[in-house]
Amino acid sequence: MNRTKYIVMLSLVMVALFFTACQSKVEAYIIPKEILINILCDVHIAEGMVRTSNIPSQFKNDTALYSYVYSKYGYTKVKVDSTINYYTRDHADEFERIYERVIEQLSELESQQNKLNVKP
Repeated sequence: MNRTKYIVMLSLVMVALFFTACQSKVEAYIIPKEILINILCDVHIAEGMVRTSNIPSQFKNDTALYSYVYSKYGYTKVKVDSTINYYTRDHADEFERIYERVIEQLSELESQQNKLNVKP
């Protein structure tokens, strides 16, 4: 009986280690949250600039615009897309929290800009 318990416990430990290792490998391929938040903020700012036509014409193309933002942080479209897919597919609650932080940062930037634009 002791041998059976030992085998079952060893099997459970091995399964747990396997899933932990798989999770670590997947997370190694996603962009860290803090950097993703900054990327998403910059993407939204850039999109706003496109809508108000305050950027050079070479960035009117979405692909060029996004590529510029991603490269600023050292990432490619594939890496950003993979990260967003990771969160939207398997970790929606976490992605919601990430976007709450994005909204907070954008709101703070807007508040700072409004203070600069106040005329005495």
